Amino acid sequence: MSLDINITAKREVEIYERNVTYNLADMYYKCIDKEKGFKKLDGMNCKEALPIIYHAISDMLNNADEYRKLNPKNGWGSYDGLLATLQEMRNCCENNSDGTINVN
Repeated sequence: MSLDINITAKREVEIYERNVTYNLADMYYKCIDKEKGFKKLDGMNCKEALPIIYHAISDMLNNADEYRKLNPKNGWGSYDGLLATLQEMRNCCENNSDGTINVN
């Protein structure tokens, strides 16, 4: 099971797409929202979501050892991969503040 995350621009053009494996749930619930994880961002515009994404990246960088311990034992997904995904989302949102994040 995984989550599909995309960002659409004002004209409903998809400008970012990523699939995040549920194997990383412990990590993304920890850094984004303990109850909703990535789903907290669903429906938000990029400008609203940026502070949450900034916090998630900062927390992952400041507590890298804790997060690396959460790497899935089956090898599907990793700390480095999730961090890169969040950094890509940040970049996309910074360049498209009117974009909307969709999480399915």
